[in-house]
Amino acid sequence: MSIASPSSACRFPLIAPTSVTHPVVREVYTEIERELGFGIVPNLFQAMAYDPAILRATWDLFRSTVLQGTLPQFFVPMKGHNGTLH
Repeated sequence: MSIASPSSACRFPLIAPTSVTHPVVREVYTEIERELGFGIVPNLFQAMAYDPAILRATWDLFRSTVLQGTLPQFFVPMKGHNGTLH
């Protein structure tokens, strides 16, 4: 029995920031890199980039809930100095 590599087991291809051609995906990736403060686009969002509308809607919901919303007290220690979750 062989173990599949992560790339062959992936149901949704990850669309790397360097290979983005769609303007909405490029815009969302730029926002993610800037606003999360990590300088990267997490795999979760790269997997959604196959459908720019889903990526945009999910990012907008994440942003309004996690980055701009009021988090429960439990999550406050996880926020970094720049407001991002760690």
